[in-house]
Amino acid sequence: MPKVYMLLHFWYPEEGYKSVKCIGVFDAMKEVERHITFLRSQPGFCESPDGFYLKEFDLNQIVMDEGSLQI
Repeated sequence: MPKVYMLLHFWYPEEGYKSVKCIGVFDAMKEVERHITFLRSQPGFCESPDGFYLKEFDLNQIVMDEGSLQI
C-alpha cells in the first residue's frame, strides 16, 4: 500500500508556549530528509533542530480514531 509522510516541527521557546508547524506531506523519505536538512539551519527551526516529527500514513485510509486525528 502506498505511503505518505507528514512532517511536523515542535518547538517550546518558553514555558507555557508551544509552536507546532506542519511542514508538509511527502511521498518519499528522501524528500523528507532533504527538507529536514535544509530547514535545520533556517530561522524558526534552528532553535530546535531536533524538533522534527514524522508520521507515516497509508494512502487512501481513514486516520481517525474515536473522532481524533491520530498523529
